Amino acid sequence: MGRGGFLVVGAFLLLVLAVVMPAMAFSLTSVQSAMDFNGDNTLNMTDARSLIRAMTDRRMDPVQRLVYDVNGDTRVNIIDLARLIREIKAIGMQPGACNDDSGTLAEKCSLNKPYYCNSISVLMEDCTRCGCPEGQTCGRTGKCSGEASTGILNPAASMIFADFWGMDSSLNAGDVVTAKDSSDVPCGSYTVVAARNYIIHVFGDDSSTTTDEGAGTNSNDNVKIYVNGMFRKAVAWPGDKSSVRMEI
Repeated sequence: MGRGGFLVVGAFLLLVLAVVMPAMAFSLTSVQSAMDFNGDNTLNMTDARSLIRAMTDRRMDPVQRLVYDVNGDTRVNIIDLARLIREIKAIGMQPGACNDDSGTLAEKCSLNKPYYCNSISVLMEDCTRCGCPEGQTCGRTGKCSGEASTGILNPAASMIFADFWGMDSSLNAGDVVTAKDSSDVPCGSYTVVAARNYIIHVFGDDSSTTTDEGAGTNSNDNVKIYVNGMFRKAVAWPGDKSSVRMEI
């Protein structure tokens, strides 16, 4: 196949790849890691483009070109590109999906009630959308009550809250992220479901009650974040209904 043919076939495969797969990072197998040409722990269109360049750039050093020999036959061609795309698809994720066992699509309910995959591909407990397991009931904060469940926990509910969320490479499934206000009143807790992802609902103090439900209603009060009981960082209360992305 000539250079023009490679480009046509390669462009078609990239179009297919763009439709079916996201640019997201996951734990790669040793085989997949060998195809992660830019070393970002991600298999995506960037790696596919690099392989196509190796297929078509006759000025590339022959030794360097062998890095892209996916199937080990000492040639870099459309067979290698097809294998790379199969491995990307084998990760089992769909565009905008959460990294859970069922690959729940963004803005869809997980098979594991009451979890919801939100628009930023983070699993969160939301029984108002997804319902509760049998024997549990849905509370106003989105948490199921009854048998023990993981996810967003609500130690002292109020209608004032802020969400802190993001990805952090140090987080593993089962880790517990908690929040306390400057008076050490617990005001939020989240048990990590998918490694690296978290979203914690932090409750603020309701000035209309005598109970201290959580962080103050102004920026002078700090929210202290802990992981498995170990202090990570303190951040200013961002205000009611705020959404803050940050590493912890």
